[in-house]
Amino acid sequence: MQGIIRALSNRFFRKNGQFNRNCGRHTLWPGHRNYHPGLVNQVGIRTKTVLVSAVLALTFHAVLLSDLIFSGTGQNLSILNVASLISFIISLFMSVAMVKTRIWFLLPVVYSFAAINLSAAAFVPTAFITHLEHNPKLLIHISLALFSYSTLSIGALYALQLAWLDHKLKNKKALTINPNLPPLMMVERQLFNIILIGTGLLTATLITGFVFVQDMFAQGKAHKGILSLMAWIVYSVLLWGHYQKAGAAKKSHGLQSRAPHFSRSLTLAVAL
Repeated sequence: MQGIIRALSNRFFRKNGQFNRNCGRHTLWPGHRNYHPGLVNQVGIRTKTVLVSAVLALTFHAVLLSDLIFSGTGQNLSILNVASLISFIISLFMSVAMVKTRIWFLLPVVYSFAAINLSAAAFVPTAFITHLEHNPKLLIHISLALFSYSTLSIGALYALQLAWLDHKLKNKKALTINPNLPPLMMVERQLFNIILIGTGLLTATLITGFVFVQDMFAQGKAHKGILSLMAWIVYSVLLWGHYQKAGAAKKSHGLQSRAPHFSRSLTLAVAL
């Protein structure tokens, strides 16, 4: 009886174009190539619609943020404006990555934080006026700090995604996850590539800070340098352990799933 039901089910799927035995994957709607699966179900996500919406949102974000930062007397680099700028950079990178990788689990988090930071910067105005046009060296240092923080924050998001996928697999819930979500090994490889780039940018940030910023460890500034240096040590040890002990997969996996999330808090001073 079970064999008859299985044969009828396979015949039904083949007849309606919903199962492709050659490629071994499910196709649940016509023109499926223009869609990506949902996070925990088979509801299609229109890639082009999401991408167009993201481009429009990023455009409005950039216009409003430029009005908030570039005032008539200089640059307003308040905490809320800097946080909104970091959110814009992260959203931009993730939107570009959306074209080639499946990061649907991360996009709602990224876009939500970007909207919250921009709303806070717009409706809770604060001021910290600087004149970077008179100090290009400091501008280089701040730019590197912003990009390094943004890159390492993306790495933290990838670590969360990796931990979520790993949790589902370990609890034997792989069937509840859409089969077209990114493979675990690919996410891990991308994670360490991102951490490597972010650590390089953080290294450049520390070097330019020592060279261009006067009294980097003076009173009122020491905590920024110390926390940034601690973050650099954590990420450097993480990368060293990953590349030197690649054979110890279990130990390396435990490090990469926890250390980026922990050390992310240590790099808060980088963008300030």
